[in-house]
Amino acid sequence: MGRPATRQAEVLSLLARYGVMDIATLTQLLDHAPSQSTIREVLSTLKKKQLIKCGTLKIGGTPSNYWQLSKDKSAIERILAITGLSASKLRLKSCHWSQFPHENLCTLFQASIEKQMPSVIVLREAANDFSKLPDHLISERIKENGYLPDLCLGIPVFDPPDANTPKFYRWVAVEIDRTNRSKKRIAARTNIYSRHTAFNGLLYLMPDERMASQLSKIYDTRGARDSLRIEKGKKSFLARGTVSHTLFDCNKMMLLCDDQEISLSTWTALISATDMRSRDELLLRISDGAAG
Repeated sequence: MGRPATRQAEVLSLLARYGVMDIATLTQLLDHAPSQSTIREVLSTLKKKQLIKCGTLKIGGTPSNYWQLSKDKSAIERILAITGLSASKLRLKSCHWSQFPHENLCTLFQASIEKQMPSVIVLREAANDFSKLPDHLISERIKENGYLPDLCLGIPVFDPPDANTPKFYRWVAVEIDRTNRSKKRIAARTNIYSRHTAFNGLLYLMPDERMASQLSKIYDTRGARDSLRIEKGKKSFLARGTVSHTLFDCNKMMLLCDDQEISLSTWTALISATDMRSRDELLLRISDGAAG
């Protein structure tokens, strides 16, 4: 197979797995990424073959193109043949054009975790694999009311710690807000996850540090922190941070649990290391160790 055909298959595979994205995100995900002019040529060729389609969205007055697979039945059959993927691996989410930038951010988060934490299970909303989420975590009634995380992370628990195979997984919900949301909406989501689901944690990424600070106040004062389910894990249950617009280093993405700053990788290790009943105590020891 020649290089152009290989590159076309690679682009199709990424769009099949992650869904809609712009050129900047696609460039970051490609192996040995070529120039954007080369990627545009590949996208143009695939569009002429009617395998992908393009939507244009103006952000701040500047038009941005977003690419996704064609949903035509014959096109899907050709895409599966070219990529070697099974139909179950396709993510063909139907979403409004205004959601395209949010989809980009979720893809960058998913890919960052997958590349750096291969033992962590990443389940994306509207993907076929999302059905693997354990049923006890979130009820159908809550799902029907629209409270479904953007992503879920299955964090492996190894017992003994040097075991090759996880004994089980602890699950956390991930919410990503690209733009500012109302306090009422944020309060409803933090309450649902802390009081009415069985998630071990909630990672909430906000558009800026000011909103992340407000999130802490909402969590503290609007009932979520009163949940008896997360007793002795109230501080560590919610990890808040700002959204990354690029692939990121999990060791360098900093989060706040209560007023204690830890990395994303440290927070997932904290979730893995201990159950809710003693997690805040371990968080304090981690913070004291960092301060020392």
